[in-house]
Amino acid sequence: MSHKTEGDSPPATVHDIGNTEDGSKDGAFVDVKATMPDSSTDTDYETYRREVLASFTAEDDRRLMRKVDWHFLPLMALMYIVNQVDYINASTVKVLQVGEPTNILNQLHLTADDYTCSRRCISSAWCCIVVTCHAAVTNRAGIYIVRFLLGVLEAGFPGPTTQMCSWYRSDEYGKPIMWMFVSQSVFSIIGSLLVYGISYMDGICGLSAWQWVFLLEGIITILFSGIIYTLLPDWPRSDRSKTWLTPAEQEYLEVRLSENAPRTKEAAFRPIEIWEALKDPRVVAFTSCQFLLNVAGYGLSWQLPTIITSLGFAKLPANQLLNIPPAVAMIIGQLFVAWLMRRAWFVRPYLNVFVCGGMLVFYIVLCFPVGKGAIYASCILGQGLYYTYFVSFWAWRSASLQGAMGTAFALAAQTAIAQIGATFAPFVFPAKWAYNGYKKSFYVCTACVGVAFTTTLVTWAGAD
Repeated sequence: MSHKTEGDSPPATVHDIGNTEDGSKDGAFVDVKATMPDSSTDTDYETYRREVLASFTAEDDRRLMRKVDWHFLPLMALMYIVNQVDYINASTVKVLQVGEPTNILNQLHLTADDYTCSRRCISSAWCCIVVTCHAAVTNRAGIYIVRFLLGVLEAGFPGPTTQMCSWYRSDEYGKPIMWMFVSQSVFSIIGSLLVYGISYMDGICGLSAWQWVFLLEGIITILFSGIIYTLLPDWPRSDRSKTWLTPAEQEYLEVRLSENAPRTKEAAFRPIEIWEALKDPRVVAFTSCQFLLNVAGYGLSWQLPTIITSLGFAKLPANQLLNIPPAVAMIIGQLFVAWLMRRAWFVRPYLNVFVCGGMLVFYIVLCFPVGKGAIYASCILGQGLYYTYFVSFWAWRSASLQGAMGTAFALAAQTAIAQIGATFAPFVFPAKWAYNGYKKSFYVCTACVGVAFTTTLVTWAGAD
């Protein structure tokens, strides 16, 4: 099968591709957009696709995907860190200088429930300036305003997850998702160490430690956002990708994608894809599962520093260091699940059922009057499994998406609805339930995890 190139040069076939000095495929495809048949109408598309795939060896594929990984994954991880920085800050600063005049609750005249209300909004990679402005807040109205602005700007997760579908097949999706969640867990460790160090800045330049946390980390994330905006690739056959991919490589990367992946030649807006996404019963199943687990997982995440501090294992400010083991558990779990997925020993729904079942066990333990050690261990493992779950969850979810518009809509709608669970989560831990270690709160969380476990089983059973 031949294709016309620019000028008067003779037609070139996919087998005319050669290697450049660095081993990359050179430019037989000069006008990339013109060479590729329309996958929705051209009957020769499948033949063309097989020829393009055959023009790259298995080693070529590995080399090219390593190049994609290096240009894509570190920036994605960085973006997710920036997206999560405010959430981590908001929960840890609550116990900075707890009981002292410079604690954020005392200084802003907030009750624990007042501060929970300010958690209604979560930051994104593009609202770092608002994070920094937290340091200037002087009262309850101020904290509510900046948190509301964060919520208006929050739009981080659906964009990256949709974008990854344009670079990675559904069987490879676990790798970028793992990078995102592991980066968050690593930052949890770094963040705890930073907050521990910043706690000693209490009173410097007339600022409390919690103000220094928001100010310093906000400034850092502003700089990172500029890097992300400048360097992050958008899709394989875009103009920005031409700077590090040859035309042949651009075309191959799109052709090798799963059949349901978004493609360059698709229309920017196709209402039929929205309708198809709404009709898919898996949308309800995946959204319900994510919503319920967010109630339990985000609820524990929000209250974890307070619960750990109340156990009395360490005095201030060393209490911040006790937030590190849960993050370590997240990293170990996420890497282990990604390792299992890569070897394909178990199907992804099986991993989801296993991880969710383990999470349920540890939440059940938290419902009973057990010792402080058991509470701390269950918090560590329950929290670790919550974040581990979504590595295989999103890899499984990506396999059921269809089309550019359908993918974007399904992920955005699912995340938007599921985030209501994250917004509701802190209210599961009201101050009035603290008297017995939040047992009533853990009843609610356990019920949510139990229903999510059942939903995972039902979704698996109903899969094609």
